[in-house]
Amino acid sequence: MTINSFSPVVTEECTVLVLGTMPGVDSLNGQEYYAHKQNAFWFIMGECFGASFDLPYDERLQILTQNNIALWDVLFQCQREGSLDSKIRNEKANDIEAFIGLHKKLQRILFNGKKAEQLFNKYIMLPKNSRGNYINNLKFFTVPSSSPAMAMLSKAQKLTIWKEALGL
Repeated sequence: MTINSFSPVVTEECTVLVLGTMPGVDSLNGQEYYAHKQNAFWFIMGECFGASFDLPYDERLQILTQNNIALWDVLFQCQREGSLDSKIRNEKANDIEAFIGLHKKLQRILFNGKKAEQLFNKYIMLPKNSRGNYINNLKFFTVPSSSPAMAMLSKAQKLTIWKEALGL
């Protein structure tokens, strides 16, 4: 089945971009980022910024944007049965280079799981300056996937790692 990601949740002032791979089945059905109730993303955002899962979705997004957090996915489109990243096939990437070019205040990119980082490295070519640093001196962090499929770490352990990557 061919599926498409969502538009980014973003403001001009964003300093952090959280990149997933592609929304899961629950998210696609609900048209909400991280809609699976056992996904740790909203638990983490609740602990960090007050954007917990029990709030209405629009409110959660507003809290994130007020804290200069943007959400998007590395992939624009792919074929996948179910929600597992390991089932992704025939993928096409979002234009993250253009996104970064438009958002000059962006400082950090967090990859929500290793697959997001792998896909980013496969498809996204960011320009570097003469010293080999990425434009805007972006910092990249691969954080443990918030997916319930990534059960090796507890929510509390994930929270600790995410907080550090967010600079909190």
